[in-house]
Amino acid sequence: TCNLDFNWEELNVQPVDLHTLDDTITEEEVWNAIKEMPSGKAPGPDGFTGIFFKKCWAIVKPDIMRVIHRFDSLHTSNLQWLNSANVVLLPKKDGAEGISDYRPISLIHAIAKIIAKVLSLRLAPHMDALISNAQSAFIKKRSIHDNFMYVRNFARRLHKRKTPALLFKLDIRKAFDSVKWEFILDLLQRRGFPSKFRDWIAALLCSSSSRFLLNGLPGPPIYHGRGFR
Repeated sequence: TCNLDFNWEELNVQPVDLHTLDDTITEEEVWNAIKEMPSGKAPGPDGFTGIFFKKCWAIVKPDIMRVIHRFDSLHTSNLQWLNSANVVLLPKKDGAEGISDYRPISLIHAIAKIIAKVLSLRLAPHMDALISNAQSAFIKKRSIHDNFMYVRNFARRLHKRKTPALLFKLDIRKAFDSVKWEFILDLLQRRGFPSKFRDWIAALLCSSSSRFLLNGLPGPPIYHGRGFR
């Protein structure tokens, strides 16, 4: 469990009925995930793009499903070989020199992307029950522009009513890179995520690694201890 001192009861974190998330992963789910993969996006360490799996599904299906079934049954001891990523540094501006002038992009192994997409599609129907309407970014059918409009209208209302107020805009530096996995897994448990689904998430997190590509050559692996790719 997470050792952070959170008063979950005071935060009113309520569980949701998510028991179906533990169901066995089906061939249909895997194919649906593959169909949603970008066809021409740059490949990860395995060299396979989305179009390869779409065009060759009839050929590679038995091998892919064998891997998926092992993951489904939590036989994940060798998952690290299929959950690596190549990190490419893209310059943010012309004449980039310092490391802060580059944006790292992770090119993840296709199998890990397929598994993550399967779990994402399975979770999608429950997002409205899990995520407050105040969270508009990264949620399908929601727009971050709604939050901009809400803040603007709220500020206008305060001004019109001459209500004293102080508004803060906080930007957490490297927020996704600093998230503790223990916190995420504890939160999932308290929101009602079943144990098998949490174990799937933990397996994907703990087996992840990255290598930086320099002059086209991968460096030594960096094993992750927190954050998300």
